[in-house]
Amino acid sequence: MAASTEELTVRPVEGPSEYPALVEIWRSAVRATHEFLDDADFERIETDLSPVYFPAVTLVVAERGGGGRSDSPASPRAFSRCSS
Repeated sequence: MAASTEELTVRPVEGPSEYPALVEIWRSAVRATHEFLDDADFERIETDLSPVYFPAVTLVVAERGGGGRSDSPASPRAFSRCSS
C-alpha cells in the first residue's frame, strides 16, 4: 500500500454522530487481534461501546482529508482514549 501524502489530523471526536465509524474501527482492530475473545463477549462489548464506553471518556480521532476532493469529507482512520 502506498503511503498517503495527505496530512494526518488528530482532533477530538465531534460527538455521537461519529460513533458508528469508531465502532467499525474497533470491530476491525479487535477481530484482527483478539482471537481469544468469545463471540458473546465481543457482541456484549460492541453493544456497550456507543451508549456506555464512548461517552464516558475523552476520545480523539486520527484522520486524513477526503483525498483532496472538497466533495469527499474526511473520515476517522483511528481513535484513542485520552486521559487528563
